Amino acid sequence: MTELSDRIDGEYPQTREYRLGDVRESLSGDVDELEEDVERLENDDDALSREIEAKRQEMRQRRNQLADIEWLIEVFDADATVTMQSLRMQERDAVEQAVRRGRVGDADGAILRDYTLAASIQDAPWLEDDDDLHTHAELINDLPPDLADWLQECLNEVNDLAPGN
Repeated sequence: MTELSDRIDGEYPQTREYRLGDVRESLSGDVDELEEDVERLENDDDALSREIEAKRQEMRQRRNQLADIEWLIEVFDADATVTMQSLRMQERDAVEQAVRRGRVGDADGAILRDYTLAASIQDAPWLEDDDDLHTHAELINDLPPDLADWLQECLNEVNDLAPGN
């Protein structure tokens, strides 16, 4: 069977490792930058209120993500890592089928997100070697919402095949 990875130069599917200490540093820089942006917009007479509120919301989310990462660091360690791998179409379809087999009717977006994240996370400090997809998805569902959003951002990043990623 021919696979796409046999025909491209580079790693596919992509895998990326996120060290929690590095993530904390990056999010802290994002928060500082967003605070400056909000202050600049608040002092700009031409800034629209919705623009200011959108930037405040982004800043709150990043602060919450930073707090969640700091919590993970307290529990596990700054050197702990989360390893994400992009999913091929067949893997994503298999995840969707697994979710649908366990449910009557349509699976909502949050459940599919949890299972997709669970399948994409190859290693994380909260996982154990014998965790199955269902257990892993339940653990994702138990995470703070902004931490799950950060994981989704990581998955989007690892799925991005644009040059430089």
